[in-house]
Amino acid sequence: MKLKILAMLLALLLVLAGCTTNQPASAPKSAVSASLEVENQDYSDGTLLVQNVFLDSPGFIVVHRITPEDKHGPIAGKSGVLNGAHANIEIALDSGLSDDELVVMLHYDDGDGVYTDKSVDVPTTAGGVEVERQIRLVRAGGENAPDENDPVPVSLPPLLGMLSVTVKDPTGALLENAVVEVFVDNQKIASARTNAEGVATLNDLPRGEEWYLSAGDAENAFQAVPGEIEEPKAENAITLQLLARSPDPEPSLAPEAVLITLESDDVGLYKDGAKVSTLSVPSGTLVNLTIKQRTANSAWGGADVKSAAFEAFNVPNGQEKTVSFKVDNEVLVETFWPASHVKKSQIVFGVN
Repeated sequence: MKLKILAMLLALLLVLAGCTTNQPASAPKSAVSASLEVENQDYSDGTLLVQNVFLDSPGFIVVHRITPEDKHGPIAGKSGVLNGAHANIEIALDSGLSDDELVVMLHYDDGDGVYTDKSVDVPTTAGGVEVERQIRLVRAGGENAPDENDPVPVSLPPLLGMLSVTVKDPTGALLENAVVEVFVDNQKIASARTNAEGVATLNDLPRGEEWYLSAGDAENAFQAVPGEIEEPKAENAITLQLLARSPDPEPSLAPEAVLITLESDDVGLYKDGAKVSTLSVPSGTLVNLTIKQRTANSAWGGADVKSAAFEAFNVPNGQEKTVSFKVDNEVLVETFWPASHVKKSQIVFGVN
């Protein structure tokens, strides 16, 4: 009986094991579903270069034109089916493009290997946000081709505004030929000069973006104000009155260097034969100090000369040495017997 029960249990275990092994394994999920790296660029060769892309499932890179009605407008180009990580993908663009702003977006494939539209091949998301990048393309040699001195271009929203700026000088008179510049995120995006009526007009400004306006000329100080364009294609008017530019301060001339010679013995320091303990010079003076060590009244070894203003040195009897230092505050110079390091004398260079 026991053998019969054991046989039945063994058969049941084999059946359960067969059911388990026949179940399909679930595919591991990637920590990052999708990512995209693409930069503003020239497209003279008619292609767009996507630096890096990652898709956790088969999908496409799709390039959309921007229209006033739709940020994801008509398709300007697309890749073939991609899966996983890829770098430096070239996408052919429509030949009819001019200097344009585009949206580069990732879409999942619905399984047929052909991109149809965003309702069928849905946009990819990462963290609940569609994976896309807005970029600006410029054709080399075109009207908007970047100059090497131009600021780095920024991506502007599709809805644009216009700004009219009236500039006045410090007396209130209209100022002609003043420079007016607009900055977004510390990057200059537009500039113009005022006409004879003191008015500069700037078009295609980012609606809803926080920007800073700067105006001025060579004779008057620049003024900067923050602002925001509220309505697309609407004219926003600002009047700026400049402040008088402060005159440049007169350059201060540094005091000239002075040459000072002191004689030294075991008793003291001497200038022009007279014993001295203090000397005054203008603040900032560069002092070239020469120490002459006398042979009379000088013990063997001469003198060690020390100060916080320069590196210590020794002057043998009958010889001289020169050191340079700047006097901004009081400078103490001391002499010592070399063997015993006992102080002989000192002099303080003060500021007058």
